[in-house]
Amino acid sequence: MTPQEAIEIITNAVQTENMTAEQDKALAIVQKATDKQTPKKPVDADYDGKIQVGFCPDCEECVSSDFCYNCGQALDWG
Repeated sequence: MTPQEAIEIITNAVQTENMTAEQDKALAIVQKATDKQTPKKPVDADYDGKIQVGFCPDCEECVSSDFCYNCGQALDWG
């Protein structure tokens, strides 16, 4: 099961007309955290001869590691 599938299952299980604002907020936090942990491809990735560089797909910060130092987004250079 992928993290996104788990979120969908939990969302469907708890989203009811009786869902409290606190439960809704907690679910949004879990979704955001899972999105950050799911690697995304950097934008305009290039190898400059020494390191691979690109831009974070979420905040557009220049990146060269496995995660964005600015927003924490996990990156997939593959």
